Amino acid sequence: MNRPLLSVCLITYNHVQFIEQAIDSVFAQEVDFSWELIIADDFSTDGTREIILKYKEKYPDNIRLILQKQNVGSVQNWMDLITASKATYLAYFEGDDYWTLPYKLQRQIDFLENNPDFNLCFHNVDHLTLEGNLVRNTIQPQGEITTLEDLALENYITSLSIVFRNTITELPRFLFKSPLGDYTLYFLIAIDSKIQYFDEVMGVYRLHANSMFRSKPLEERYCDIMAAISLIFENLELNDTIKENLLIHFRRIRSEMLNNSFNNDQPLSTETISQLNSFDSKSLISSFYNELQSHHKTLTNSQLDADRLSRTVRITTLLEAILKKFYTR
Repeated sequence: MNRPLLSVCLITYNHVQFIEQAIDSVFAQEVDFSWELIIADDFSTDGTREIILKYKEKYPDNIRLILQKQNVGSVQNWMDLITASKATYLAYFEGDDYWTLPYKLQRQIDFLENNPDFNLCFHNVDHLTLEGNLVRNTIQPQGEITTLEDLALENYITSLSIVFRNTITELPRFLFKSPLGDYTLYFLIAIDSKIQYFDEVMGVYRLHANSMFRSKPLEERYCDIMAAISLIFENLELNDTIKENLLIHFRRIRSEMLNNSFNNDQPLSTETISQLNSFDSKSLISSFYNELQSHHKTLTNSQLDADRLSRTVRITTLLEAILKKFYTR
C-alpha cells in the first residue's frame, strides 16, 4: 500500500468485549481518500488478539498490526503506535471506544486540508455508562476555535475524537514519562496553530472499570494531571499566558485534592506562591508535597477521621513518586 493520507491508530489491551465494535466503526467510515488502520495490541490474553488477527485476514490491504511479544505497558504500546505511521494525518482511539457517524473522518480531513492554520480538530462525544446509558460529555471548550492558551486551563479534548497533522518528526523522550500522553501530545501538535471543535457527537467514550484512566483512584488521576502539567511546563517553550494558565490548572487540581482530603481549600503557602510566580513546577510539586506532609502530621496528631487521613497518605505517596520518577536524573 502506498503512503495513505490518513492512519487510524487503534490501541488495545484486553478489549475482547469491545474491540469488534471499535474496528467495525472504522470500516463503516465513508471517505474519498486513502487510509489505513494500525492496531497496536499490548499482548492481550483475553481473546482480543485472535479477533484482530481475523480482521487482518479479512482486510489485509487496510490493516497493519503491532503485536507486542510481551506486555510492554500502555505508554510504550502507545508510542509504538503513534510513531508507526507515515501518513499526512492521524486519528487515534482506544479499543473500548467507537465512532458513530460514517462521515466523521471525511469531515475532519476536509477541514484540515482546507485550513492549514489548524493542526488539530476534534468533536463532541457521548459517554456510555456501566448501566448502558448514553450521557453527554460535560467538559466542553469555550468556542469552536481554541488554542493552547485555552487547553492549558483544562483538557477538554477526548482522544477518540481527534484528527491531527502528522507534523512531529520525532517524539521527545519526556513524552515517555507523561502519564497523560494524549494531553501532552496536543501541546506538541498545536504549539503554533489553532484547534477546531465540532459540536456534533460523532463517537462514544465507554466508562468501565478497566478503562486506562478512569479505573485509577481519584487521587492518582489528580497526580497524573499534575505530573503531565509539570512535564509540559518543564520541557516545552511556551509563552507566558500558556504558562500562567497551566499553573492555574495546577492550582485547581491542587485545590480539588485538598477538598477531597480535608473538605476545605487550604490557602496557598508563601513558599508555594513563590514557586507559582517563578514558574518552577518541580519546586511547586515539592512544596505541595511538603505542605501535605504537614497536614498529614496535623491529622495524625488531632486524630481526625481515618478516611481523610488515609487519602492524605495516598496523595503524599503519589506526589513522592512523581518527584522520584520525573525529576530524578
